[in-house]
Amino acid sequence: MSVAQALKIYEQIGLPILVAGVSAYALWFCLKWVLVKFSSDFTRQLTEIAAEIDEEQREARQQITEVKTILIRLVDRTRLLGEELNAHDQVARAVWGLNDRVERPRTQSEIRDDLLERLRHVPEKNGGD
Repeated sequence: MSVAQALKIYEQIGLPILVAGVSAYALWFCLKWVLVKFSSDFTRQLTEIAAEIDEEQREARQQITEVKTILIRLVDRTRLLGEELNAHDQVARAVWGLNDRVERPRTQSEIRDDLLERLRHVPEKNGGD
């Protein structure tokens, strides 16, 4: 479009209509950019972030599983060491002719756990029997 044509259009339709047309074109261009370019970029970045979060959650779950496994193994080893220590203590007392070991007083929670363990093996009554 040449300058002469632009002046002719300006003379024919006037300044307010020309400004309204340019504003409408600018608004259409901005909306097109937001709806096409910006939304596709936003969607792509959102998908990438979701994938990263999923990967980090998977790694965290794997680490938690490994820590649980290590903890279970440590507890098992501690129990075995305790049993071995008791066995060695009994052997040493028998060899040296020492008195049997005096049992320490049990705590309320140990007594409760022992009773619950015993009750677990007792069958429940059926009906009015």
